[in-house]
Amino acid sequence: MPGPDPLTQIGWVVAALLGLLVLLCLSSSARRRATPNPKLICCPHCQTRGAVTASDVVQKVGISGAKVTAALFTGGFSLLGTGLSRKEKRTAMSCEACGMKWLV
Repeated sequence: MPGPDPLTQIGWVVAALLGLLVLLCLSSSARRRATPNPKLICCPHCQTRGAVTASDVVQKVGISGAKVTAALFTGGFSLLGTGLSRKEKRTAMSCEACGMKWLV
């Protein structure tokens, strides 16, 4: 009984790689956003303007579909270097007047 056609296998691998590329492009375009001007931001706790500082942080938010797919293709070896968690860039805001901290 002959094995599967090599051209069919290559076609599946190429289709999977193109799918991963599309997913990565869509997720990176959704992450682009402007950082707000801290001088215009009002603290939701004490209603003070101009005392709010902003900083960029990276937060773990869940399981990445692309990393799960890569783990399936590599037999789990890709998990050693990347893990499964998905990371998003967020903005951490803090009020110097009252000490309130929040994520945007």
